[in-house]
Amino acid sequence: MGLLNEKIKEVLQSLAPVTIFVLVLHFTIAPLTSLQLGQFLLGAFLLLMGLSVFLVGVDLGATPIGIHSGHAIVRSGKMPILLMGGIILGFLISIAEPDLHILATQIEQLTGDSLAKWTMVIVVSVQPCKVDDGDRRFCRCRASRNGGVLADCQTDQNSLRPLACLRHHLDSCLSQSVDFS
Repeated sequence: MGLLNEKIKEVLQSLAPVTIFVLVLHFTIAPLTSLQLGQFLLGAFLLLMGLSVFLVGVDLGATPIGIHSGHAIVRSGKMPILLMGGIILGFLISIAEPDLHILATQIEQLTGDSLAKWTMVIVVSVQPCKVDDGDRRFCRCRASRNGGVLADCQTDQNSLRPLACLRHHLDSCLSQSVDFS
């Protein structure tokens, strides 16, 4: 019961500002009907309870599975399995994102079905990228034979800077536009 109470408090911290904002609007400039206000408050309560129970389930079920399988894969020392697992998991997480499906549906409608929804979802989920930050630096990360990660950066001087490259590569691939060429 302690975990449920903790999750209720977490969800309440996220839900309270929105609920208070709507209530302030209701009592000041945009009054709702009694039915609308009642539906909103009931929805907020059901969201609070449902999300709290969901998060308890995640903490009790999914999180321990992820922790134990992650430890097992890392302890195996097999970098290719770790990398493939990360790639597959990242793909599945991206493909399951509801916002991506909404965006892909809108793009499909705007392009008159010339760009199919699933094409867009899969291309965005795969996220290939080539890093070019203007100073002609290209980065590539790959598994080495001893299980480590090699990160090669080639600049105009053909220098090798593994840590800077890895940081640059990840930042660029995750936060900048993607070049599909």
